[in-house]
Amino acid sequence: MRSLILLPFAALFACPSDKVGTHVGGGETGSTEGEQETGNTGNDDTGQGEPPDLDLTSNAFSDGGSIPLKHVCTGHGGDNISPQLAWENAPVSSSFSIIMDDEVSPCGTGDSACKHWAVFNIPASTEALPEGFDASTVDGVVEGQSYTGSSSYAGPCPPNAHVYKISLYVLKDSMPVIEPGVAYTRSQFESAFASEILAIDTIEGSFDPAE
Repeated sequence: MRSLILLPFAALFACPSDKVGTHVGGGETGSTEGEQETGNTGNDDTGQGEPPDLDLTSNAFSDGGSIPLKHVCTGHGGDNISPQLAWENAPVSSSFSIIMDDEVSPCGTGDSACKHWAVFNIPASTEALPEGFDASTVDGVVEGQSYTGSSSYAGPCPPNAHVYKISLYVLKDSMPVIEPGVAYTRSQFESAFASEILAIDTIEGSFDPAE
């Protein structure tokens, strides 16, 4: 289920008409688990429509759909390759971050969720990450530590059906640079950088090893 949070910085929701999408990085990793401006026909007192919402998607699975085997851990017969992600309608920002975690037992919830993937310091010009994204190909971009202890994508590897949530964070100019290997769940990141977040969009996908 999609979860969209627009934080109170509505005045910043402007999408430059000359913005060019950037698809960054590329590569493959392994591991195991435990904008385009659009018109609005609505009327308001100023005659200006509301800007479109931030929209995070993946061509690997639809929001609420099943995560394909290739993005699952090798222990379940997958290739442990991170999914493609793309976004549009982001407010003017300095950078993005992406975090994927799992809150289904035996994982905890909130701060105790299982960390599967985190990508930080993504340039503001970026509008997508390719499948098998390799952070080392983009200056300044780093990955956070997953539940496996590695600073790389850790695909779903559950004992039963689990749901995985991926959140995109649009960040202010004052957002500090995050160092590689830092471990954050979505909850921890949102608490630590609440004042730096302009907008959030979240998609989710599921994986059941019995299917």
